[in-house]
Amino acid sequence: MNPPPATLLNKARRLHILVAKGDLEGVRAHLDGDAAAATWVDARDAEGRTALMRAAGSPRAGVDVLRLLLAHGASLEPKRGGGLPAALETSVLKEALRGGDPDKVRALVEAGASVLYRGTGNYGAPHDAVFGREVRRDPRLLELLSLLLALGAQPDLRSDTYGETAVAQLSLLGRYDAVRLLLDAGADASVLSWTALLRAAALGSLAELEAALLESPSLEARDAWGRTAFHVALLAGDLAKAKCLREHEAVVEAVSEFDSPALLHAVRSGKPEIVRWLLSLGCDPEQVDDLGTSALKAAVEADQLPMVDELLRADVNPDGDPPRRA
Repeated sequence: MNPPPATLLNKARRLHILVAKGDLEGVRAHLDGDAAAATWVDARDAEGRTALMRAAGSPRAGVDVLRLLLAHGASLEPKRGGGLPAALETSVLKEALRGGDPDKVRALVEAGASVLYRGTGNYGAPHDAVFGREVRRDPRLLELLSLLLALGAQPDLRSDTYGETAVAQLSLLGRYDAVRLLLDAGADASVLSWTALLRAAALGSLAELEAALLESPSLEARDAWGRTAFHVALLAGDLAKAKCLREHEAVVEAVSEFDSPALLHAVRSGKPEIVRWLLSLGCDPEQVDDLGTSALKAAVEADQLPMVDELLRADVNPDGDPPRRA
């Protein structure tokens, strides 16, 4: 006799709770011995996700939880959630990519998932691996991107709507190590609008930067995000390059797209010594971009406590951002 629907619903809810906690043994005990598990293992929660989707994207649930769900019949392509708008529909593989765990992506590919999918607007695996999540400090980003490339993903896949590419997004965020990886794999560098100097600031050695200064001395040329080579060196966290560019009279007060000042790029580099150096040059610690974001706010949001200390020592107002510039 089949259990009533309410019983199955309660079982599914319990499964979601255990998966959210990353409780491998709890999930195992809940599923083992239940011959009807396949009938409720793909039930969706209030956000429209199945337990497998939740395990794929959760930092608490390890790859063993994901493999256990697969072994008990969890589907890589469950039926669409009732009443869930198509624009909000996700997938197990997308959740794993957005979670940034290469081991989970490998497990899903072994189970039959493909990284060659195309979603609405021609968004694909490279987009899901870098958009909509914090990749600036992700230590496994290169491993994840290398895995996608090895599985045949296109390094410069463009969305139909805005022409977005992974390499442009990574450049915006200052993950120049990942930019190099995709360019080496054949991604189109033209989307970056780099001169030889900008490329050297992002990817080259100090010697290569100095050579570019001799060959292409346009210090104020801008990349696709309105940044000068000085901004790029700051964002890349390379103090030696930043000092070299300043010695060649780079404009320290220049702002990039969204009116982002040099100090904001320094904060986003994750290097407190660069923030300290800019403050020693007299950079305004209370200057904000056109969204009203100050260096202190950015440092707090990034949980960069050493930078917060540097800024507070510079007498930054700790009670909030100053009024936006007119």
